[in-house]
Amino acid sequence: MKKITCLLLIFTSLCFSQVVEFKGGHISEAEMKSAAKKMNFRVNPNTQNYDLTHGKLEFTVNPSVYNITGKVTFTFKALTDMNTVTFDLTNQLVVSSVKKGVTDLSFIQNANNELVITLPSVLLTDSTETIEINYSGSPATGEQAFTKSTHGSPATPVIYTLSEPYGARDWWPCKQDLTDKLDSIDVYITAPSQYLGASNGIEVSRTINGSDATTHFKHNYPIPAYLVAIAVTNYTKKKYRNGRNRCYVSNN
Repeated sequence: MKKITCLLLIFTSLCFSQVVEFKGGHISEAEMKSAAKKMNFRVNPNTQNYDLTHGKLEFTVNPSVYNITGKVTFTFKALTDMNTVTFDLTNQLVVSSVKKGVTDLSFIQNANNELVITLPSVLLTDSTETIEINYSGSPATGEQAFTKSTHGSPATPVIYTLSEPYGARDWWPCKQDLTDKLDSIDVYITAPSQYLGASNGIEVSRTINGSDATTHFKHNYPIPAYLVAIAVTNYTKKKYRNGRNRCYVSNN
């Protein structure tokens, strides 16, 4: 009998397999560690001068390779006059460019795992701005938020994320506190076409591009950084009777 392991994403209609088996003791230990991290967490004061509204998150991965290439486009509103904007991002990932439209913006990655971007002019309070961040590399492993593994027999590669509570910055630039939620996100996962990608929300489309495929998911509810998730492996799509909600399950 084939094993089916699904991870239900809260407030979404999509579930996908986590492909990792936990025993009761492991779950309790993970929950205790998560609770301790939440209690010890300090909000980054450098990310408190703006409100995120929308994120277009484009990720390219291969389940056989521990690596990610991303393009993240944020729209945000200034809460005070500001000439720089800061995001949480591990310095193990390398940012290649930051743009506003076709204009390249100056930026630095510092030792505090921050990406600090200089805006082209002062952004006044209540004004909005949209910027694009391009990056790539091997995600940090401290929070075990980004995992490459295998499942089934014969072994099939899988990549999945589990960022709770503060591992999101290990694999994508974000605002890693629990007070500012993105109002909505569009997630695009590009991977070899023999695999299926899964993420938050409803699948909008899947497009074949040569040997790769790009799947677009749309999530229209407020969501914190740690709940944004992706997974890629040899999933099979299943539909509920209403024909709309989908569940991704592994073939092994």
